Amino acid sequence: MSNTAIGTIAVMMLAILVLVTLAIVILRPKKQDKLEQTVENKKYEVDIDSLLHIVSDKQSSKNQIESALLTLASSLKFPPKNTSSKNEQEKYLNFILLLTAHKNADAGLITYMDKELKLKNPSYENEIDVYIKKGLDSRQ
Repeated sequence: MSNTAIGTIAVMMLAILVLVTLAIVILRPKKQDKLEQTVENKKYEVDIDSLLHIVSDKQSSKNQIESALLTLASSLKFPPKNTSSKNEQEKYLNFILLLTAHKNADAGLITYMDKELKLKNPSYENEIDVYIKKGLDSRQ
């Protein structure tokens, strides 16, 4: 083989090596991507206290309040009346009061809360009505 052919083969192999290295560097997940994937995969346990924090904060947006309500309605159930402490029951009822009284809660959100919580917690229907009324009264 001539020197020109050997040189051409060497240049082509070098170009292929550079391209493969670039592809590996570009396609490899970055540390930030790995961190975001880890955070997304973690399951966070939500409790009533964290939801109370959201609805009690006057700076919470409508989306944050709505998200707190959806979490309560889908993931948490009111404690049984006869086996739980009054303090624990009051936390759930205070959630209703605080959400209803919040400046960013609208009629649609309050109506949704009323229907969903009564559906999932039928033994609390009367209390839900009382705390919604208290929240609405405090808005005026």
